[in-house]
Amino acid sequence: MLNHCAFCIQTGSVTHGRKIMVTKQVIIKNEKKRKKVIKKMIKKIFALTLFVSVCSILNINAQESESKHEVSFGVGCLANSQILDILTDLTGTTMTAGYVSYDNEKFSLPLSVEYFYHINPLVGVGGIAVYSHGKRDMFYGNELQGKMKTNYYTFLPAVKFSWLRKKNWGLYSKAGLGVSVRNQKWNWYDASHTNDSDTDFILNFQGTPIGVECGNQYYWGFLELGMGEQGIVNAGIRIKM
Repeated sequence: MLNHCAFCIQTGSVTHGRKIMVTKQVIIKNEKKRKKVIKKMIKKIFALTLFVSVCSILNINAQESESKHEVSFGVGCLANSQILDILTDLTGTTMTAGYVSYDNEKFSLPLSVEYFYHINPLVGVGGIAVYSHGKRDMFYGNELQGKMKTNYYTFLPAVKFSWLRKKNWGLYSKAGLGVSVRNQKWNWYDASHTNDSDTDFILNFQGTPIGVECGNQYYWGFLELGMGEQGIVNAGIRIKM
């Protein structure tokens, strides 16, 4: 009987010991799994942090490399001032029943300089300056009386919208509204007339619904279609800084 009890106690002790060993193995196994999970999480967090950091650096560099200042030099055709001169001449001829007329009309191509500062990648604010001139012969009846010369100096505060800005090309629109200073001079061949001049101010504008530009980091070429003092077509070079 005593031997049987001793055997039971010994068996129970072995079983208890095995349970403890199994429990320790389970704990160790779970601890290893937990450490693996933690390592994986750390790797993922590190990778995510690295990715965000790289993206932030690239974004900052991209923003810093975007040009904020640009200066353009352009030449156009058929400016508002040229159209105005033609209409003025036709009006004068019509009102005098053809007695006053003009011939040999010559107009320069409008030359423009513009500057824009980009307050953000989409919007730029600045101004446009344009110069153009024309001259023609004046007739009273069929007799040549002299020459008339006209100079236009135009200044337009303007805004530019860059719809698409790629590395080497872009699309944009712009609009400007301002004034033209018109100076007219009459040179008479008849000594009985005194040469004189007149200066006035005219409301003027430029509307460019589509412009295309291409180039490298600093030097660009452009072509624009629109209507205004720069003409219905305007092309030139652009410097970005």
